[in-house]
Amino acid sequence: MELTSLAQLGRLEKEFEINKELKVKLHTLNSEEQQKALLSVSDSYPNEVAKSSHFQTCILTLATSEVNGEKVKEEELKEFYKVIQYPLLVQIFANYLELAEEQGKVLVELKKK
Repeated sequence: MELTSLAQLGRLEKEFEINKELKVKLHTLNSEEQQKALLSVSDSYPNEVAKSSHFQTCILTLATSEVNGEKVKEEELKEFYKVIQYPLLVQIFANYLELAEEQGKVLVELKKK
């Protein structure tokens, strides 16, 4: 088996309908993407809420494959998630956490094989 294939083991992708106007396809992050998101959060944020919001924005920017069926560039996604209404950001992030939890279950099943 090639290393590229091994690196993709357990990667999940799923489309979530946020409302009638917004569908977002998310995928789980690889190690490099996860590290990039974690490193983007600094101690310069005034409080934990600001830090958390920034982290959510970074994770979603890296985890979004498509918005309404169209691929979107990373810079456009950054801007989208910066200006999106906060309750929608929270909802999309909750969907990402759901996907990450599902990935954990898939990886446990892979261990059993």
